[in-house]
Amino acid sequence: MCIVAYGHEQPLVRQSNGCRTVVRAGADDGDVGWRHRLDLLQTQIPTGWSVAGAKSLRLFARKCPSSMRVNPLAWGVQWLLYPKSTALQAQIEGKIRASPSKHWKRGPYRLWPGAAQRSGGWYSQPPDEHRIAAPTGPSARRRPRPVRPVRRRARTADRGADPTPEVEVSRLQIRCLGDFEVRQDGRPVVGFESLKVRALLAYMVCQRERAFTREHLASLLWPERREEVARRNLRQALYNLRTALGTSSPPLETVQGQLRIAPDFDFWLDVKAFENALRRIDPTQTLDTHRLAGAVRLYRGEFLSGFPLRDSSAFEDWLLTERERLREGVVTVLRTLIESYLARGELRVGLQYARRLVALDPLSEEAHRYLMRLFAYSGRRSRALAQYQELESLLERELGVEPLAETRRLYEAILTEKSPLVVARDDSEPIGPVVPLVGRTQSYGQLTATWRQVQRGRSRVTLIEGEPGVGKSRLARAFLDAASHQAGLVLTGQCQDRIRLPYEPFPALLRSALAEGSERVERALAAAPPALLADVALLVPELREQKPELPAAEPLAPGGGARRLFDAVTSFFGLLVSPPGTATPPAPLILYVDDLHLARLETFELLCRVLEGLSEAPLWLIATGEPLELDDDHPFAVYAAAHEGRVERLELGRLSSAEVEEIATWLVGSAPHEALAQLLERLGEGLPLQITELINYLWDDGALVAGEEGRWRLHRGAPARLPATTTFDALMGLRLRRLPSSARRLTVLAAVIGHPFRPKLLERAADEHMTVVEVGLEIMLERWFVRRFVDHWTTGDTAERPTLGDVSAAEAQRASFIFAHARARDAVYRILAEDRRRVVHGEVASALADIYHDDEGRVCELLAYHFSMAREWAQAVVHLERAADRAHAVQARQTAAYYDRQCIDALDRLIASTEDPEELARFKEQRRRLARRQAA
Repeated sequence: MCIVAYGHEQPLVRQSNGCRTVVRAGADDGDVGWRHRLDLLQTQIPTGWSVAGAKSLRLFARKCPSSMRVNPLAWGVQWLLYPKSTALQAQIEGKIRASPSKHWKRGPYRLWPGAAQRSGGWYSQPPDEHRIAAPTGPSARRRPRPVRPVRRRARTADRGADPTPEVEVSRLQIRCLGDFEVRQDGRPVVGFESLKVRALLAYMVCQRERAFTREHLASLLWPERREEVARRNLRQALYNLRTALGTSSPPLETVQGQLRIAPDFDFWLDVKAFENALRRIDPTQTLDTHRLAGAVRLYRGEFLSGFPLRDSSAFEDWLLTERERLREGVVTVLRTLIESYLARGELRVGLQYARRLVALDPLSEEAHRYLMRLFAYSGRRSRALAQYQELESLLERELGVEPLAETRRLYEAILTEKSPLVVARDDSEPIGPVVPLVGRTQSYGQLTATWRQVQRGRSRVTLIEGEPGVGKSRLARAFLDAASHQAGLVLTGQCQDRIRLPYEPFPALLRSALAEGSERVERALAAAPPALLADVALLVPELREQKPELPAAEPLAPGGGARRLFDAVTSFFGLLVSPPGTATPPAPLILYVDDLHLARLETFELLCRVLEGLSEAPLWLIATGEPLELDDDHPFAVYAAAHEGRVERLELGRLSSAEVEEIATWLVGSAPHEALAQLLERLGEGLPLQITELINYLWDDGALVAGEEGRWRLHRGAPARLPATTTFDALMGLRLRRLPSSARRLTVLAAVIGHPFRPKLLERAADEHMTVVEVGLEIMLERWFVRRFVDHWTTGDTAERPTLGDVSAAEAQRASFIFAHARARDAVYRILAEDRRRVVHGEVASALADIYHDDEGRVCELLAYHFSMAREWAQAVVHLERAADRAHAVQARQTAAYYDRQCIDALDRLIASTEDPEELARFKEQRRRLARRQAA
């Protein structure tokens, strides 16, 4: 955008981002008539700009406040160029009024290269090296050649590489899915004279590649009018279209007598984005749930909802055809999403999409069967049966038919189920809102590009970094859901700060491979030498349960013994990539590690050994966490410097206002979303986790209630009931207080446990009946305090979908659960008073000791942690020493030193409080032994 005022000597120039032009001064040519001068100027101004003469400037000067000391008319200003957009004009004039002496400063200016990249603002002085002398002589009278302003798209911190299916940031946005809506610079465009002007715009932008004759457009929209009347109406509509949009480039152009959308007309269309999202999904290779969910978000409702052009049958035919085509597209997407989430056991998300599918196609028995299955799997058996009865009544009333045999068989299977998961809840209560993944399109595109390189056989390391709660893990998991269906084996692990394990997260990664149970893992286990597996079993003792014939592992020699363990782990991962004796090419292996910034030096040493040993294999490490701050001689820093091309960092930032608004639009659909968007932006602080918990709280509180077609609506009094600002801990406290007392106690207990747990541990630690624990777990799952913990990633070649018989109380008791997010767990943990924490830690430690009384060494680190936090030092010393011995056995030096120090500290406390001479002597001797080992 550029403002140019011509005067006697110098021009007045306003520069902002995106303008690149050269403006020369022009002397006063008062001998030329003002009408001729106006004609000359109008022939040079860019399209979409207007011209104001001296009279308008005098009127503008009179309206300025008296404090305006600089009057452009005093300089002989004759003409002022400004955009036709009223909003932009008002914005410019506001700038001038605010600080006229700054914005109206004379000077011989030329806009220099690179100025568009500088932060915007009003420039009164260019750098010295770009100043030019004022032109003199005859050349000074030449009018400057106008340069069309460069259209630039606003950028956010995480946009750019692949805008689909997110909303591309253009100045003009057109939405046709749902209610027709046109926005420019975030504000609604309201200058359309009639519904047919809107119809003309929608018809042409949805077919932007085509050109139409004026006769076709006139007969399409005004078929009952005479030809000359229809053509006149079309001319008026086209004029109104140009003026209402007010864009810098014309929206239409004429080519060989036909009208079409101009190729350089910059706009974003939701239909185009929706179709792109569908085209970029290859169902034969991958299932990209992120893109599928983005396509569903774009589908706000049926195409051009509320467009009753009754007098235009041709337009109605086109409209109905497009509606059916796009509706079939979103139905296909919803089916695919439901199948995916049903297979993975993510029932709450699947239910959300199943409700949308039933709302879109209420007579589809397949959609109702999806909903019945999801209700049954989630333990809502009576609601599943009620869904069948609703379908039966609907088919009888609308079509006069009975449900298909397949639907009746499913109903009978649910009806005769013997052992459903026991739950006590209101079946009419809807499943809570699901917050979409937004604002991560560029990062997701980078992950996709890296994945293609890994599939070509190249090893890569990707670090997804950012502050807590910014959505690192969710981005990684959304991508891995797609990659795991593309012949990729995904192993998962997490580093922890509370409970230390040797070489963590490698025990979890190896355990994940054993739990995978795929043919690929079985081939690797069969091909591995027994001695190699015996060394691997030092980190994963569960391997001996699968391979009881393994020999005992040779002790690792101090100093160089860890190298043998490192080689064994590297070789095992190599067998997972390419088992010997098979003709198949190497298959990609993905190691997904959460919270890598918590890893210790020994872990990085093993990690670098694996990466170096498999540098020519399709191995991909995806790690999330806070930014790593490593010394130059740190093993991982050395590796990254030596393999700079293989290591990439993705830094995630907070969500922008537009992205928060996108979340609000997804939740409430076409209903007014401004109140919800403002609430999320004010209290969410741009952090996806905090926004999610805020939405969950609104649902807990009844402020966000279920609407039609799977959408939600915000209760009017909701914003008034919330504080002006809130912290994440305070928000979790509000959510915790909304739980029933028994569920609240179990949630606090889960936060204290801090690691994956089974219902049996909750039952023992809380001293509750298992039925109460099951009910509490169901509430915690639905309120998203906890989630199902799966130690392996579900892939396309693993177990089949569970049957109804699998959803039983016994199965639920064997499942493991974990807090939904570590930050949420810490917030709940901090709510407890310190004395109460000690008591609960003691309850958890006693329950663990009771459950694993025959094999306490298997959970010695957990017992050491909980007994220490409970300050039960006598019990803590036993398990701390076991944990130290276990770390020494695998040469995990940092972990062993940590447990030795903890054990010595506990012994010091016992020595200070013990009066029995025999126990005192025993504690002192044990302390001396540990001190000697620590010194060595």
